[in-house]
Amino acid sequence: MNKLDNLLLIGGNARNVGKTTFICDILKTFSHNNDIVAIKTSCHFHGISPTDIIIANNEEFVIVKETVTNTGKDSARMLASGAKEVFFIQAKDKYVEKAFNFIIDYLKNTPLIICESAALRMFLIPHFFITLVTSKYIEIPTNKLVLKKADLFIENYLESDKKVESYISIKNNKWDYSYITPK
Repeated sequence: MNKLDNLLLIGGNARNVGKTTFICDILKTFSHNNDIVAIKTSCHFHGISPTDIIIANNEEFVIVKETVTNTGKDSARMLASGAKEVFFIQAKDKYVEKAFNFIIDYLKNTPLIICESAALRMFLIPHFFITLVTSKYIEIPTNKLVLKKADLFIENYLESDKKVESYISIKNNKWDYSYITPK
């Protein structure tokens, strides 16, 4: 299993628990002084917008680069929040690792990556894996195994007044959580 020291991975136990909002808050907080590439994955195929730049399109996955900030899509929100670049991977879970590796090769030497994908945790070890959970726990069978791999759980982020700096920071161009006591 590959370990990526420059990757902050964000997952969740359900939809609408604040994963994208959390990522956007991190980008707004840290992108002024750091180049951060954001990646969103989905196992559902949403099509390609005319403004998307196609990076890969094959029978296993589609990868596009987001170019606009005003569509309301999660990837557009990430770009508007300060990401240097944003990529949207559309791939079934069995191809998400291959698609992600394609992006890593494409990026070459990107210092910091933040990615919204619980599925990737089954295939790689990020520097830190944060899982957002809701107290209205909705168990998704595929997430059950992934949840056990979380380094930190954040409950009800959307209702919290805690700032992202209480969960993560950047030191020496690396994700830092040394002051946090995981799980």
